[in-house]
Amino acid sequence: MKNDKLLNPKGHLTDEAVYLYTDALKLEKTSELPGEVRDHVQECLQCKVAIQEIYDLVRDQDYDSLRPHPYFDQKKIHTKRSRSIITRLAAAIVIGVGLAFLAYFYFPYSDMPVAIDEPIEEPTEIIPDEVEPAPPDITEPEDIPAAPQEPRIPADLFAANFEQSPFYEILVDQQFRSHAIRVETPEIAEEITDDIFFSWKSRVPITVHLQLLDNTENVIWSTTTDEQSVTFSSDLEPGIYYWRLETDEELLYVGKFIIPIR
Repeated sequence: MKNDKLLNPKGHLTDEAVYLYTDALKLEKTSELPGEVRDHVQECLQCKVAIQEIYDLVRDQDYDSLRPHPYFDQKKIHTKRSRSIITRLAAAIVIGVGLAFLAYFYFPYSDMPVAIDEPIEEPTEIIPDEVEPAPPDITEPEDIPAAPQEPRIPADLFAANFEQSPFYEILVDQQFRSHAIRVETPEIAEEITDDIFFSWKSRVPITVHLQLLDNTENVIWSTTTDEQSVTFSSDLEPGIYYWRLETDEELLYVGKFIIPIR
């Protein structure tokens, strides 16, 4: 991919580069992106927000059925084949709707039952007297020894909860509007063993929405407040958690904390 297709005249990512970065997050291949794309996203909040908006749209899409990827699986993109997986998803939806319309138009009576000319054989009647009785169960329930339960290792049980989210890791500790709020707690990657106290300072009155997410990016709790602090007292499983602070118009802050294994 040529550099002029990655950055627009203002120096920000083009739409094609935003889609490519989103695909990389879904496929966990951001390290294979061109260096100028990774360096620019690291410093540019505007492009991070653009990537977030596209990523939220395809968060639940399964990419495995759409491989090979034209960039990551071939190491190059030809001009006529330069299509991200997002573009291919949109094309698949349009084609599916078109096929459904044609099927309905040309086969309007496809739901009518089909007549069968051949007679259907009557099922063979089973006479109860001819059925052999089942042998008696000579094993008493108490004679069966219970299988011993193997001890479960907590660290193994919660290992998946400590895998980082590639998407939220690039947004953690970014102050999208530094003049609006200043976050105080919790600190980045802080280990918390009690209630979680979220607090921030704002120069002007502001209504914010706070979302708490697990490491798979599922929202597990949310609230809206005019105050400058919120306490979350529900028990959480050990693992990595992220939290978002935003208004109706824009994202303000993304934080991260850890619930350790006790």
